[in-house]
Amino acid sequence: MPDPSLPPGRREAVVLGDTQRTDCGARMLRELAGGLARAGVPAHLRVYGGGDFAAFLDGIGDLWRDIAARRARPFLVDLQARYPIGRLPRFSAVLDHPLIHPYLREVPPDTLLGVVDESHLDLDGYSSAPAVFFPHGGPPAEPDPPRFADRPIPILVAGGLAGRPGGPLWRDRLDPLAPEVRAVVEAAVHGVADHGIDPYAALLAAAERRGWPAERLAWRSLCGLIGLIVNLAQGVCRHRVLRGLRDLPLTVAGAVEDGFLDPPPADLALTGPIDYGAV
Repeated sequence: MPDPSLPPGRREAVVLGDTQRTDCGARMLRELAGGLARAGVPAHLRVYGGGDFAAFLDGIGDLWRDIAARRARPFLVDLQARYPIGRLPRFSAVLDHPLIHPYLREVPPDTLLGVVDESHLDLDGYSSAPAVFFPHGGPPAEPDPPRFADRPIPILVAGGLAGRPGGPLWRDRLDPLAPEVRAVVEAAVHGVADHGIDPYAALLAAAERRGWPAERLAWRSLCGLIGLIVNLAQGVCRHRVLRGLRDLPLTVAGAVEDGFLDPPPADLALTGPIDYGAV
């Protein structure tokens, strides 16, 4: 990668995306690039589509040097700080809990992280990079239909439904754990789902109550447990919501875990997995 020293001059952005991102993530990068351009900051959107990753990074290096040669001051924008760009100035939006990404510990302080939850600003030790609150959402809502308009789908639930307590995902993810670790993870999951506690705080609290030294875990193992807690807590919350809606006509778009809707609602339509645009 190029020398990170910046010559004097105007700013130019290099916005990095890839085709593996969600529709919302890809849209965020496009909007950031367009917004910077409208604000008078030229923005160069580059999307990795697979293949030779080293060649893609070399191309970014060439673009960086071209910008610097024009006496401009380049900076990078990406998601999740995944691109190994070294000590180059960068803004990176972290779209979920930062502790499920162990590599953030290697991100240098030249990167500014944008975290999606304000409580994540209170976390420390996961990265030397500074962080700011950077909330994000999905695409803009469609205009509301008239209040009493005929709606062919009374309630539409979009997203994969998995992770009910005791279900297949719980067994697959928890059965391999040692009993003392499993007990801590299950308690932390319910701390998140029942009380809205941060997953990291929930893990440490559950471990402390049981005299289990979670803080001594290797960093990647700790981050792996945080990711597991997040996934299972989402499943618990979704399962509760669906149970509360079971007396209403439901359409569910996405994959559904075996037994997640048992006993099934009387008025239920399942689309199976479909893409975001179809939803």
